[in-house]
Amino acid sequence: MNNFLVHGAIGLLLILVGGCAANPTPTPTAAIPIPTALSSATTAPQATALAQLTATPAATPTLHPALVEATLPRLAARQYPGSEITTTRVLTVTDTYTQALVTYLSDNLKVSGIMNVPLGQGSFPAVVLVHGYYDPAQFVSGAGTTTMADVLARQGYVTFAPDLRGYGESEHAQNLYLSGYIVDVLNAGASLKRLAQVEPTRVGVWGHSMGGGLATRAMVVNDLFRAVVLYAPISGDNADLVLDPFSGEPIGVTTELAESVLLSVNDEKLLRELSPIHYFERVTAPVSIHIGLADDDQQVLWAKTIRNDLKLANKAVEYFEYPGQGHVIQGDMQKVMFSRVLGFLQRSMK
Repeated sequence: MNNFLVHGAIGLLLILVGGCAANPTPTPTAAIPIPTALSSATTAPQATALAQLTATPAATPTLHPALVEATLPRLAARQYPGSEITTTRVLTVTDTYTQALVTYLSDNLKVSGIMNVPLGQGSFPAVVLVHGYYDPAQFVSGAGTTTMADVLARQGYVTFAPDLRGYGESEHAQNLYLSGYIVDVLNAGASLKRLAQVEPTRVGVWGHSMGGGLATRAMVVNDLFRAVVLYAPISGDNADLVLDPFSGEPIGVTTELAESVLLSVNDEKLLRELSPIHYFERVTAPVSIHIGLADDDQQVLWAKTIRNDLKLANKAVEYFEYPGQGHVIQGDMQKVMFSRVLGFLQRSMK
């Protein structure tokens, strides 16, 4: 499974909080655990050690406003207007579509991405393609989405793979618990609906790994997408995840925010409000889930849990397993998956 959100934000939080304490107790650097991968909270020593670093307050602390704004209910109360999509440069013209590097606005940030537009006239269906986690320093625009984009564009879909804030040529800003990425995904969809070549009532979303988790969160925040494809998604329950609260980029971290993050590590209400699995009654689009059975055991369990909880909420969901396939489905099974995704989109976005 891909390494996910691995960085030193926790160390920074401890430095900031320690710096504001009246009589701080020095903590050896070696004793500070840094989360190194996605992991189950019930088995991860990192999660336990982090909890031990958090002093138990006499009363439930008041959450910093930035943490409140990162919750799914607050994201659901927001508007996602999107923006005009601007072409930076044309990358290639194939026999069936044009590919370009483009930008759009999300939270007034310029976010880059790759767009494929079928040749010819007409109003096309469209899909936002959301990549998984990469080290931003190694990321190349379109990474993790290129093949799916090619398949869809050749079948008459406009595809838009936003790099997300901090990736590619995008600007960056605070991204507490992935909330900035969720905003970017929804604004990408809204921006697609503004495009003259796109039929605005036929826009879907596809996400892999972290991108699948973002799509899961986006579908409970807003009903913008007509169809949702989750490919090896991360868990829909933040209790299962060891997340760097700042998603690897501690931008604009004040002492007050750092302290609030540390004090809220075990805040059950916050954890619930960050977890889409508790809001599946809000889902309006059909969902298609795809998972390789040779993927990490937790990853398979997460996919099954999302399926089961959607069924419990009486939502339309289909689920496919691929024996012998890992986190990235390859070979003939990849062709089978693409065929299933195409069929699902055609049925769901008529």
